[in-house]
Amino acid sequence: MRDWSPLMEAMAVQIDRLGDLVQAVIAVQGGKPPQIKPFPRPKTASDKLADPRRQHRKILSKVMIGQPDGSVRSAAELSGGRVLH
Repeated sequence: MRDWSPLMEAMAVQIDRLGDLVQAVIAVQGGKPPQIKPFPRPKTASDKLADPRRQHRKILSKVMIGQPDGSVRSAAELSGGRVLH
């Protein structure tokens, strides 16, 4: 957050709008536009805590499941890092 300024925010918005423009031009020409991710913004600690996926992964990492061979693995290991719904 220390390096993020109103100028950086304005540039990030411009980058996002440029991605929208690229998608629109491709779509107008009859093509399938690519999915363009927005420019990453910094997250505060409270943003990270409020992320429900993060909370789900935290709980999932604590759930232990017994395996047929007698070993115990976390649900997160069994899911391969995917968030289960």
